[in-house]
Order: sequence, then C-alpha cells, then structure tokens
Amino acid sequence: GIVVTDGGMTITAGGLTVTADGLQVTAGGATITAGLVVSTSGAKVTDGLSIMDSGMKVTGGVTITGGLHVNDVGMKVTGGITLGDNGLVVSGGGMTITAGGLTVTADGLQ
Repeated sequence: GIVVTDGGMTITAGGLTVTADGLQVTAGGATITAGLVVSTSGAKVTDGLSIMDSGMKVTGGVTITGGLHVNDVGMKVTGGITLGDNGLVVSGGGMTITAGGLTVTADGLQ
C-alpha cells in the first residue's frame, strides 16, 4: 500500500510504475540505495556523470564514440589493451615503458 506521512511517502508491495510522461525528480534529486536496473532504451545522462567511492564496474564492455579523456591519476589496465584499425598514436611527451620492456611482433617496428 501507500503510506504518506510528514517524512514522505512509502510504497510497499508492488513498487511504483510511472507511465506517460515518466518520472521527474526536482529539488534534491533521487537517492537509490538498493541498486538501479535500466532496461529497454538504456540510461541517458545529459550533464555528466560522477562515480564516487568504489568506482565504476562494467561487465558487458563499453563503447565510446566521442573519445576517452583520462585526467589526473591516469588509467590502469590489468587485462591488456588491443588496438585495431588505426593502432596507437602517442603525442605530446612520448611513451615510457617500464617493467617488462617492449616486444614487437609480426611486421616489426617502423
């Protein structure tokens, strides 16, 4: 049922379904404490996305169409990187390789 008190509204058993114009949350935003599942059309963020504390975990891969910019502390990749099509272009400062050196296979280094 629905319970409305001075502290807000509680909906038990069955949840909340919003149709037609959807749900709009203003003044304070929304807090989700038990996870969020987005299906069908996906999630659209129009003014940036901040992921705090534990970071972001992606299990199904990521497709980036507008480029990827990594600032401040850089990026750590533990499973390796595979580059296709245009390969790797390094500009402004070059590339530093530590621990393990560089191995070139197939067509060699040009």
